[in-house]
Amino acid sequence: MTDEAKTNILLVDDRPENLLALEAVLGELGQNLITASSGAEALKWVLLEDFAVILLDVQMPGMSGLETAQLIKQRDKSRHIPIIFITAIDQDAPHVFQGYSVGAVDYLFKPFDPEILRSKVAVFVDLARKNMRIQQQAAELEIANRQLKESERHKDEFLSVISHELRTPLNLIMGFGEMLDDEVAGSLNAQQHEYMREILQGANRLQMLVNDLMDVAAMQAGTLELHPVPTPYEGVVDEVVSTFEPVARQKGLTLTTELEPPLLIEIDGPRLVHVLSNLVSNAIKFTPEGGAIRIKVYRHEQDLVTEVCDTGIGLAEEDIPLLFTRFRQLDMSTTRPAGGTGLGLSIAKMLVESHGGTITAMSPGKGRGSVFSYTLPIVKREPCDADQGEQLSLEGQERG
Repeated sequence: MTDEAKTNILLVDDRPENLLALEAVLGELGQNLITASSGAEALKWVLLEDFAVILLDVQMPGMSGLETAQLIKQRDKSRHIPIIFITAIDQDAPHVFQGYSVGAVDYLFKPFDPEILRSKVAVFVDLARKNMRIQQQAAELEIANRQLKESERHKDEFLSVISHELRTPLNLIMGFGEMLDDEVAGSLNAQQHEYMREILQGANRLQMLVNDLMDVAAMQAGTLELHPVPTPYEGVVDEVVSTFEPVARQKGLTLTTELEPPLLIEIDGPRLVHVLSNLVSNAIKFTPEGGAIRIKVYRHEQDLVTEVCDTGIGLAEEDIPLLFTRFRQLDMSTTRPAGGTGLGLSIAKMLVESHGGTITAMSPGKGRGSVFSYTLPIVKREPCDADQGEQLSLEGQERG
């Protein structure tokens, strides 16, 4: 036996010489041998300790071994303990069958072979040790899980606090910067305007990062609120295109759209602008000069599908499952060609899923472009009394 923690073995017999014989045989196992001279005493020990195995004499005055075993097996705390009956009665006696029926795992008949007894008990000792290790590992895992959850909670609280603290000075920078650029405080020359616009662009990027951090904190805390209302979806696309078309053109990229007829869908418009903006921004970021980006929107069964296709650097198949993980970028080196925190796609995933949709990515391979796609369920609103029975369909509605 190794130096692991010792297990308990309960020896029950009304005759002291039998107990001594059992102790002599099992002493070589190096375990804790506990003796009881009656069924009642055995039950007391079972209430106090856990045992790897119980060796139980069948014939005892007062409470027999069979009765003792039956009571042991009736208790939740002890019903798992294996019991080996030891008896001098003939092997064919009816009590053998009765012993197995009350939960015995084995029978040994006197006089027993010491080696056989020792080997049988050793099996249950090893089993008990393995169970002890499993329980210890489970307890450690539970502690580690609690620590991890606590760490996650502290991190989310930190993100929330730091984001709120950053927002106030950022608003001041952007507010006064815009006033200076508008020459409210006096005229600026061309170079000063250029510098001011660089400052505002940097502040705007920082504000987007702060907003991402606040969204992540809210999502993790379960406090992110959505305000879905019937929204012309082409308006979402138009807003994103108007924002990023100049950026794409400046990089030498073409940004086009392909939309089916106008569609009214119940969504939180600003949140979906955020999702689509992230996908288009990434497409611009990872598409070399001269490339093309296309936003395609169409209906498929009960879903509205939005695809952002690019002719950019593409994705390796093994990288795709990592894309929507928080704070994860495929190139984590400080020399990566494109910046970012790795939050955008994870936020897009959570926002799409909060709308009841799904988001996916696919690519033919490195250097062959990629397609990011998300679905949104097309829901029909039930008519209210004011509609006087007219049903407002969320499919095929034209903008007024």
